Amino acid sequence: MTLEFDSRNDTAAGFRKSLAIYGTGKFEVGFEKVLGTAFIKPDPALSKLATGKLELEVKEPEKLPPEKEPFTAWGKEVGGLQAGLGFKAGAKRAYTHGETVTLVVRVRNVGQNDIKFKYYPTFLSENSPTVLDETGKRVSLRGNTLRLVQHEIPKEVNLAVGKEIELYERELRLAKGNENAVELKTRDIFPKGKFLIRHEQVIGQSAQASDKLDPDLEKLATGKLELEVKEPEKLPPEKEPFTAWGKEVGGLQAGFCITNATDIQIGGKVMAVVKLRNVSKETISASAVPLWVLMSPPKVVDSQGKPVRTTDGPYPLLDFDPTKLTLKPGEEVDVDKTEVTPHSGSVAAFGSGGSH
Repeated sequence: MTLEFDSRNDTAAGFRKSLAIYGTGKFEVGFEKVLGTAFIKPDPALSKLATGKLELEVKEPEKLPPEKEPFTAWGKEVGGLQAGLGFKAGAKRAYTHGETVTLVVRVRNVGQNDIKFKYYPTFLSENSPTVLDETGKRVSLRGNTLRLVQHEIPKEVNLAVGKEIELYERELRLAKGNENAVELKTRDIFPKGKFLIRHEQVIGQSAQASDKLDPDLEKLATGKLELEVKEPEKLPPEKEPFTAWGKEVGGLQAGFCITNATDIQIGGKVMAVVKLRNVSKETISASAVPLWVLMSPPKVVDSQGKPVRTTDGPYPLLDFDPTKLTLKPGEEVDVDKTEVTPHSGSVAAFGSGGSH
């Protein structure tokens, strides 16, 4: 089954294997029936097996600040133009090994008039930027790309005053250097620390250039862009999510848990699980089906104990073979798992996820 939050105020037409819960805030969610269906009758005692009530808080999505202008390290002005090397918008931060950094070469008009110029797009792919570590030692990048074309025609640009364009993007795939040989062929080796990256020439003749370019613009270089590479943070061990267990029935207890259930907001994703455990001293057998087949959706109430408006999906008209479960004393199993995927808005929907 799936739990998802949406901004719609009514369900879409047609069949839906889901239950929509409307509103944000704190809810109590629990299954009053875990085993059996209208067609599959469990042991009469086990038909009363229910989960505990789990508190679920649904929050409005966080309002993100407007995206900042992309950071660029600009070089000296040449003929009214400046070249710069920077990141994509919002991407100026420290990076870790295994990540990919996208560097962008930009050119802007800082003169008083519109400027026409030509450049070869392949020149930058054939010529890597200079990378220096904190000691001033040069760092080698993986091989450049050489395009085998017979004659390359330069691109012509008419850049208005105050405007800028992006000439080229290059990806740096960060590696420590201790990866396997095959993987290192496609990666750039950066030890941890701070690095200065600069294209010393932005406009120049490519290997298959067909025309000459303005020689003055061959002096156009970017500024020095700082890149910081850090070790990835060590995450604390993941805590076992809280499970709301129901009352014992016939030696079994049913439970319901959701990871990070206290911080569910639009745009996140969590996993919910319905569990079954044997709290007796004897081995117990039972049969289970996917929860959306139960025709008995979870009960949902708000923080005041009042029923919350829900929209139920259609019941399946197919036969389902139940999964036979055999639990030894103290054993615990997952009856059904649920991916929780919040979307833009304030509606939650339960749908199928398969029996495990």
